Amino acid sequence: MPHADKPMLQIMGVFAEFERQRIFMRTKEALATLKARGVQLGGTNLEGARAASVAKRQALAQDGKARVMLSINDIRATGITTLQGIAQALNHPGSPRRAAAHGPPPRFRAFLVNRTR
Repeated sequence: MPHADKPMLQIMGVFAEFERQRIFMRTKEALATLKARGVQLGGTNLEGARAASVAKRQALAQDGKARVMLSINDIRATGITTLQGIAQALNHPGSPRRAAAHGPPPRFRAFLVNRTR
């Protein structure tokens, strides 16, 4: 401000301080309202969130494994019993479990061995 003199700057400072105080009061009132509603502010429980996330992912993985095993059992019922044959049947374009057998054959073999015990 090229033409601002000392009194003008002092008045602007007073208004800036007034606005800062209003912002502070609005924030304080909003936090009090949230607290009255029972909203937990701060103190995020990271360990609990991680544990819940791990449990959810493990449950989804178990569900996926169970569905793949159903498909594998259906494939075996048709007479296909070799690892390569099962993998090809799972990867067949019409198979609902097409993505399940992706990965190297040893990994697929370990999956089958662990699930048939």
